Amino acid sequence: MSGQPSGSGNGTAGGLVRSFSRDPSVRSRDLSPGIWRPIGGAAAPDRRMLLIFLALIVADAPVRAANPLI
Repeated sequence: MSGQPSGSGNGTAGGLVRSFSRDPSVRSRDLSPGIWRPIGGAAAPDRRMLLIFLALIVADAPVRAANPLI
């Protein structure tokens, strides 16, 4: 191991995914309309925890933004 975290662009999967976002042929493609149903189905068992997590993130954002101003 090189000591770098995984996905840091050192030839790992993170670098590969990042290269997709730079490729204009990939960025210009739209997701198919039917893709959201399987994603929602996979996330359905964890919906409550995802909503709690999202609520905590939204509630924490103003506190962290105001902290330097205090």
